[in-house]
Amino acid sequence: MDSEYLLNPIASTGDFFQETTKTAAKAAAKTAARSAVQWFFATLGPFAVPLLFLLFFAIVIPFACLMRDFYYPGEYGYFDGGIGLGLAPVAGRWTLTGKFGEDRGDHIHMGIDLACPEGTPVVAVAAGRVRLSTSPAGGNEIWLYGEDGRTYYYAHLSGYHVADGETVSPGQVIGYVGSTGRSTGPHLHFGVMVNGRWVDPLPLLQGGVLPGDLAYRDVDGEKLAAWLRGKGSMLADHVDEIIRAAREVGVNPLLLVAITGQEQGFVPEGSPAAMLGNPFNVYGSWQNYSPGLYESARIAARTVVKLSRGRPEGVHPIYWLNSRENPNGMYATDPNWWRGVTYFFETLQRQI
Repeated sequence: MDSEYLLNPIASTGDFFQETTKTAAKAAAKTAARSAVQWFFATLGPFAVPLLFLLFFAIVIPFACLMRDFYYPGEYGYFDGGIGLGLAPVAGRWTLTGKFGEDRGDHIHMGIDLACPEGTPVVAVAAGRVRLSTSPAGGNEIWLYGEDGRTYYYAHLSGYHVADGETVSPGQVIGYVGSTGRSTGPHLHFGVMVNGRWVDPLPLLQGGVLPGDLAYRDVDGEKLAAWLRGKGSMLADHVDEIIRAAREVGVNPLLLVAITGQEQGFVPEGSPAAMLGNPFNVYGSWQNYSPGLYESARIAARTVVKLSRGRPEGVHPIYWLNSRENPNGMYATDPNWWRGVTYFFETLQRQI
């Protein structure tokens, strides 16, 4: 017996017994495994190796295909969003044309410029209260005093969609992109102030990344309605509600429609009204929660944005929404959910 056991004979007796038992068990397991292998090859002879290959292809490979992602997507660009619920300040795609801290000659640029078409909706990136103002430089402006302690500044707007002093929620449309004030073309000047000092908004925008194909884009509502009508879907008469919710949150409306296809077969005609009120099955099921199509679409869109955060490079964006490795959660419990949504989404992308 080793000296370490002799130092404490009472306690060490149990430890020594456990070690002896473990050693004996390992030896017995190795002997049994060796005997099983010998029996297998002795019994089957020359057929043993081919049989092992057949078992591998018949069991291991199908199992691996079911358990892992073997879908190979095309290239996906990135759409930057991420403040609060992962929202960008404009509900649509944009191009960064002005960076924070640039020397503009007569002033230092204390924000970023996001170029996009005039009239593109501008949304609140945080809950808070808005104040409207105008200035020679900023034109039509909105100051959003966020409940998170930050102040958000929107400039060069073509118009407002809120009243002065109104309380707003994340994703709510508050104005529209324009070119008022000192501006050379339609864009949003977006600034963020923390503790009275301007900070670079870009790191905040990049806090959550939504893949380009999943980001909001305009779709032909009439064409989408006709496509759904061909499926016998009750959604055909309500596509405007889905598009409006998708625009406010910055998610591709075709993705939301694809989710309804996977969750409820696009809500066939004759389905209960409650199903139409929650075809995305947010908060469990339409049977116990049905707030209406527009509201459930907003919740589904926000869920997509939340689940899109932290996606590892190379992982399919819709697979990530339902991955067990996603620290943000999973959209559904069905491991094949993402395959159905991907199929419908890609079909809609091609046909709408």
